[in-house]
Amino acid sequence: QPGSIISRNWLYNMGKGAGGGAYYPDEGSAYWKVEENVFSNSSFCSDDCEWLHVWISSIHDIEVKDNYVDTGTMVNNGVDVNVVGTVLVEDGDWPDEAVKIMDEAGVRG
Repeated sequence: QPGSIISRNWLYNMGKGAGGGAYYPDEGSAYWKVEENVFSNSSFCSDDCEWLHVWISSIHDIEVKDNYVDTGTMVNNGVDVNVVGTVLVEDGDWPDEAVKIMDEAGVRG
């Protein structure tokens, strides 16, 4: 849906699969923001662990910014899908802001 925002989520332990990724917009997705999320423990995945999977050009005008990841693997075949400010954490030493997102993510009641 235009205007959708995916923000301040923590995705982890993505299992085996035949492709795809943590953030995987459907064909035709447009005018989204994906910001300030954490994708961790990519080592749990045995193959094709992409933190971002924009697989086709009909996905367009999505802003992906300021996310924290522990894999640099991604696919971006979209049109005007701008990926900026991604922090790659290779040593498990997550920045304070990423830790805060992980602590605050999830269902709250």
